[in-house]
Amino acid sequence: MSRITISKQYNTTTFMAEDGTNLLDFLRKNGFDISADCSGLGTCGKCMVEINDSHGKRQVKSCEYIISEDLDVTFSSSNGGIIESGTVDYSDEFLKRSGYGAAVDLGTTTICVSVFDLESGALIGTSSDWNAQGSYGADVISRVDYCMKKPRGLEMLGRKIRRQIRLLIQQIIDENGGGQLSEVVISGNTVMQHIFAQIDPSPMAKAPYEPSCLFDEDFEAPVEYPEFDDCILGFSPCIAGFVGGDIVSGILASGMDKGKEISLLLDIGTNGEMVIGNSDSLLCCSVATGPAFEGAHLSCGMRSIDGAISHISLTNDLTRGGILALKLDIIGDQAAPLGLCGTAYMDLLAILLDEGVVDSTGRLLGPGEVPLKMRHFVTADDNDNGIFWVDPDQNIYVNAADIRQLQLAKAAVAAGIDTLLGAAGISADCIDKVYIAGGFGKNLNPYSVSRIGLIPEDLTDKITDIGNASLTGAIALLRDPAAASHMLKIADTCKHLELALDKGFSKKYIEQMTFN
Repeated sequence: MSRITISKQYNTTTFMAEDGTNLLDFLRKNGFDISADCSGLGTCGKCMVEINDSHGKRQVKSCEYIISEDLDVTFSSSNGGIIESGTVDYSDEFLKRSGYGAAVDLGTTTICVSVFDLESGALIGTSSDWNAQGSYGADVISRVDYCMKKPRGLEMLGRKIRRQIRLLIQQIIDENGGGQLSEVVISGNTVMQHIFAQIDPSPMAKAPYEPSCLFDEDFEAPVEYPEFDDCILGFSPCIAGFVGGDIVSGILASGMDKGKEISLLLDIGTNGEMVIGNSDSLLCCSVATGPAFEGAHLSCGMRSIDGAISHISLTNDLTRGGILALKLDIIGDQAAPLGLCGTAYMDLLAILLDEGVVDSTGRLLGPGEVPLKMRHFVTADDNDNGIFWVDPDQNIYVNAADIRQLQLAKAAVAAGIDTLLGAAGISADCIDKVYIAGGFGKNLNPYSVSRIGLIPEDLTDKITDIGNASLTGAIALLRDPAAASHMLKIADTCKHLELALDKGFSKKYIEQMTFN
């Protein structure tokens, strides 16, 4: 047995561990929700911790460290932070009943809850947290894989997320004098709702990607949930395996199903979901973007938390003779940046394309190839590819592999939009409004997403951020259970296009790989 002393922020705790135990597994088991985007495969580098053992103090990947002696473990500042989230709109016209009600946005990366007094309709508190399942992979496929391969994996992940949500809700209620939790509404993607409800998500891991259920009017819980046995539990209906209750909520929140204007709804995270249509018809699809837009699997990527660069612009540094420099907007009061979040990567990529540092094929040029005015930003790696340094101290950078990951993600979204437009029989200039749902839209620069080709140029001036639409939909259901019929109608009438079976999508995906 070895003594493990763990320090996180201002707290220090000591545990005993069996020798031969993997450190990441040990941290997970003892309730430390450390980032591990690759689910412990050793490829993402996000589970880094500082250890001090007989070999001294150093940074290690916790997924690759095997406990064999006493050691101290210190969490880095990137494993935590304040969540940047979108705005929430809600109506105070509640169908009056007793107790408290909670609306929950159950995201792959984050969770947000709003608690209401159901008698008065008053919002008594909102709270958010990183999804505790994050240490089991950054995306839904990693979570499904864990459920499939680990004994009782589904039970464990389901219990973990239910306990986390109940704790967030209960903390708000207790801070307001206590009381009875009467109703809870969950809105999330189809996989997250399956895991919460402890329903086998494995059918979504292979073609034809059909979920076990769509949480429609015939849904019955397969097991009892002790975390919520004292209240009514409801779910947003889903459309397909990768178009879930969060998208139905987004359609409801935007109102795109009520008017004649043609709208495009985008919800871009580890999965990219999109809807085109109006009151006459709705057509949806989803694409696998991977976690690049959330900063995962990138050299200096991080979530939108304190210390993350959220915006980048090119300016002149008059203190250095007017040479070009990057102006960095940093979330929170952090003096020096810790990394780049998704919106900063898009700003930076747009700059690199405009200034000729990245060519149309996505190649990051070497220092001898870039324009002279940009050469002070660039050094060469071992293969003579460029490394672009973002901060003057050369702590934060992008390399060829990072550009490639962003290129793949943007191509998937752009090809999805192109395929939807083709299936709807319209061109991009027919779109009247573009709604961006989720935290992604909060810091979005419309020019950047257009310049890199994520969305068609014709749509740049039509973007509206609708904030946390998933939470808005959950609040609508909580406000008046009659809203369920509206959401069920949306889910039933919205036609789903399965891109994995669409012959034209692969061709469009390849076409969208370039930065023209």
